[in-house]
Amino acid sequence: MTDDYSKTSQKDKRINEYELCLLKLYGAVVGGKELRHILGYRTGDAFRQAVRRKTLPIPTFILKGRKMRMARTHDIAVWLVSIDENLEEHLLEVPNKYDK
Repeated sequence: MTDDYSKTSQKDKRINEYELCLLKLYGAVVGGKELRHILGYRTGDAFRQAVRRKTLPIPTFILKGRKMRMARTHDIAVWLVSIDENLEEHLLEVPNKYDK
C-alpha cells in the first residue's frame, strides 16, 4: 500500500515540476509553434494532420476569437510524465550502427 502511495506522490511531484517549468516559460496555456514543438511535431502541417486524425496526445482547444489551437500546461505536464513512465512504449527500436 505504501509503495502505491509513494509512486503516486513521486508522479505528482514530477507533474508539478514539469508544470512549474512550463508555467514559467509559457503561462497557463501553450499554443501555436510552442505547443507544436513540445508535442514533437516538426511542421504546422504535421500538427494539423494530427488534429484532423484526432491523434494528439493531449486535449486541445481554440478560444473564441483566436485561430490557434491551445493546451493547458497541466495536461502537457501529465503527458510528459506519462512518457517518462512508459518510455519504452514510446520509443521505436532503431538499430545502432555501432552495435555488432
